[in-house]
Amino acid sequence: GVAEGILLDCQQEIERRLEELEVDVMTLRLLTSQTEAWEKELQTEVMDEFRLDVRKSWEQKADVVDRVIDELSIIDQFKLLVGRKFFDLAWERSNRR
Repeated sequence: GVAEGILLDCQQEIERRLEELEVDVMTLRLLTSQTEAWEKELQTEVMDEFRLDVRKSWEQKADVVDRVIDELSIIDQFKLLVGRKFFDLAWERSNRR
């Protein structure tokens, strides 16, 4: 009678909640998968940006070296073999540009 009706109602409620929980589990799995994909994408973007920053930095230093070499005459380059003063001055002038 009444107890059986209550038990049946409880069983139906439990089954309904189980279905809801199964949907929630699938949603969480989907969100977890999407979050992992975003994380990998962000890591790739960060590494790419880092590589570009390093490359830009090296290119800027290479430009300075080119300007230093342009600043040095053949005589200055010869003097480099004797002392570093001319090189240091050329380096300073090139970095001011």
